[in-house]
Amino acid sequence: MALAPATFDEDEYVKWFDSKGDKNTVNVAHVRNIVNGISQALVSRNITFANATGGGVHQATQGLCAYVFTGGQFYQGHVGSGMRVLIIPKANQREMMKTIYHELSHKIGNTRDHSYNPIVCRGYALSQPQMAISNAENYDLFLEEFM
Repeated sequence: MALAPATFDEDEYVKWFDSKGDKNTVNVAHVRNIVNGISQALVSRNITFANATGGGVHQATQGLCAYVFTGGQFYQGHVGSGMRVLIIPKANQREMMKTIYHELSHKIGNTRDHSYNPIVCRGYALSQPQMAISNAENYDLFLEEFM
């Protein structure tokens, strides 16, 4: 099971990032850069994953999640040069892979957590493409199309 799409599929792009079908070249390029950046990071960068279940680190995240970590504080975006990710280990390999992809979208694409709900995420693609493009969970759902 691959952790990142081997190629950028514009049909899946439309589903998770712009269901209006505009395929705005700036938006497509932005999403493509994030997807390619995540794929590249997975094969060529040293990424440190730390267990985030102890020491009061695990906050209310509906069991979905992890945190992007840089410089001693928690951020939702990539700040600094490190590739350090605090993550809650999961027994299910598929969910773990999706979580890693979600978290790396924060690091690579400076995405945010607007919503984790797939229905809301799909709604962003239908009516608010800029929200979809900046929402980490949309990248997670995009990856799921390839699993």
